[in-house]
Amino acid sequence: MARQTYTQHRLAGASVFERLKATGGPVPSLLKKPLATFKKAHAALDAVSKQVELARVKRDEALVAIGAADTALDGNVRKLADALVGAGIGTRIRPFATLSPLTPSAMTELAYAKEVNAVRSLLAKIERKKNFARSSSLLQSCSRSADAVEKALNALTRPQAHYQKALAERDALLVDWTKAFNQLKKYAAVAWDDDGATVKVLFAAPQAIQAPKKKQARKAKPVKAPPTDPGHV
Repeated sequence: MARQTYTQHRLAGASVFERLKATGGPVPSLLKKPLATFKKAHAALDAVSKQVELARVKRDEALVAIGAADTALDGNVRKLADALVGAGIGTRIRPFATLSPLTPSAMTELAYAKEVNAVRSLLAKIERKKNFARSSSLLQSCSRSADAVEKALNALTRPQAHYQKALAERDALLVDWTKAFNQLKKYAAVAWDDDGATVKVLFAAPQAIQAPKKKQARKAKPVKAPPTDPGHV
């Protein structure tokens, strides 16, 4: 088989079962054992593939939560930079002055965990400044935003682990599925040794049967101009 996605493998297996049923006749005795083996392998791959899809959804939800928390933190970092300039601690060129070597843009572009650490370090230094109120609601907002990002990152650990585990299980089962599929195809060729067309249809790629390519309309040949009569000008 050509390289396929897991969805295509699942479709291929389901198609074989449907086409076998559509033949209308009994399954050749030679095919019963390899067919049973393939059905078992296919059911296992199908089940774990569904687990992968569910695990990916949960992992993606955790990633979305991290992104949302980080966006809020980035916004507060920019507001903090403006507030520091307004308080005379920083300048437009260096909003964080000596408090951090990073610009607001550079800080917000850091990896999630590194940004959290950078923000917390900045907040700790700001709180020691006498001309910037410790009770500033903006400082509290930045701190809560950093906590939210850290919490979201921690919440990713479990769904990411479940997703990776499901992927590994699916990869392992694909080996058994492929072996069983090829074995079934081999026995089918023997069972229908005088009917190659049936074997070809049974194991054709799903789209080859379900969505045949449309024939392209032939382009009309251009009509040649009649030759000029040399006797006329």
